[in-house]
Amino acid sequence: MVFKFLKKKDYWTEVGGVEGFTAAIKQLGSDYHGLDDKSNGYSKSDSIWGRLTDLTQISKKDTFDTRKWLYTTRHDNRRKIRTTFLATQIDDLPGNSVRKPSDDATDITYGHTVVSNAALSIVPSNEPKVMRSKDVLTPRNVQYFTMTYEQWRAFCDHKTYDVYNGWGNQLAPHLVTLGITCTIIFRFHHIRDPTSLKKNSNLFSARGDCKNSECPVRIEIDVEHEVKNKGSPCVFKVVVIGDKKHDPKKETTGRPLTGAAREAMPKEVNEHGPLAIYERNLRYANEDLLKEGNFSEVPSIDVLKRTKQQYNRKYQLDENIFKDVRMFGYLTRSTDHTSKDIKGYMQTSGEWPFTIHFFTEAQLDRFAEYCKTEKYSALYIDATGSVVRKLKDQNDVFYYSMVFQHKDSSIMPLSGALLSDHTAACITSYFNCLRSKLSIRSKVARPAFIVIDFSAALINNVLASFNVENIHSHLRRCYNTTQGKYTIKQLRNMTFLRLC
Repeated sequence: MVFKFLKKKDYWTEVGGVEGFTAAIKQLGSDYHGLDDKSNGYSKSDSIWGRLTDLTQISKKDTFDTRKWLYTTRHDNRRKIRTTFLATQIDDLPGNSVRKPSDDATDITYGHTVVSNAALSIVPSNEPKVMRSKDVLTPRNVQYFTMTYEQWRAFCDHKTYDVYNGWGNQLAPHLVTLGITCTIIFRFHHIRDPTSLKKNSNLFSARGDCKNSECPVRIEIDVEHEVKNKGSPCVFKVVVIGDKKHDPKKETTGRPLTGAAREAMPKEVNEHGPLAIYERNLRYANEDLLKEGNFSEVPSIDVLKRTKQQYNRKYQLDENIFKDVRMFGYLTRSTDHTSKDIKGYMQTSGEWPFTIHFFTEAQLDRFAEYCKTEKYSALYIDATGSVVRKLKDQNDVFYYSMVFQHKDSSIMPLSGALLSDHTAACITSYFNCLRSKLSIRSKVARPAFIVIDFSAALINNVLASFNVENIHSHLRRCYNTTQGKYTIKQLRNMTFLRLC
């Protein structure tokens, strides 16, 4: 048994369905446009909705619930009541609404605004709207390239089910072989989940476009044929949409350095310098890409310097340079298992003044062998600045280097130092450190000549460290040598200066 006050009122039956509702609206005449004005509420009985209620066959007309039901039904287009009514309005027009609008023809009046054939403008179209741009009108070019099994394994990480970092740089050479010279920047990529049940999903797909601001080219890449075994290749389908438009005089572009290239390039920059690497890249770059303003294979000098700084910062042991130096010195000593007497690479380090002496036992042994086998052995010493940035509250740091060349071999370093104190005491301390370590490995190793520039500091320090004399006694000894006052054995135990 259902109580009467709980029973829901069936308004559709009382109003006579869609036909009864439509007939009531027609009785309003041109005033039915007030139903579309949301400012006309249904709370008052003398409103447009109260008038519509009186025209219906509903039993309880003058109620708030009845006016609310009519309002919501009309605005929500329930049972397409609004669409059906507007369609009947079109059918009632002369000539089935097919007539040419004239300047003085008025069909419906909105307040004080006269609109010609306005009913046609508010009827919703039954045809579906195209919401996306029509790519059919844009030139499309479909091409294919393949990857071997090894290339695919280096492209996709099967443990994380994602591509490796720098995957765009791996696709770029394949696009160049297809004649695509645009600077393609990939905005999206997707790899199918191995647990996915979607059979029509591609194993890999990517979307990208040209970086040039005036070029409309877009790229769609999908895996057409998956790798089944080591012998089967992976086939990629490339769809090129649009025609390229490049002007290298106005704009040049390039892909960012990522992946393995970003790791390898800074190492070469550290070894050869940014200018040499830039010239090498420019020499071996693809000319077709350069003609189109695509400098992906030739990163600028600023980019090379920036990647070098980021690489050095990445592998820096600590942000505090003094702590980093101590950690590096301890690391080289603790991991050196081949040296007997002189462990590690950094032999002396200090923070104030900033001091570092670095050489290895192998370098000392190689120089000792050179001095024994070469009658007129020569050691080259020089110093230069602008290698290390200036430290706070300290003098400029100079790099001191000692090198030699044995027969036809390349120039080999004996030792190096970074010093912010350029006094005679500090430089002599460096030379004495090297002499004391060298005497541990060889008692008789001594260069016959030391080649330096006209630096007075180097002249005095070299003589004080290697010969324990000053410039006056050295000049006197040189004169005695020209007079033949020394034997060959005595001369072999002396070191002479040679200025260049």
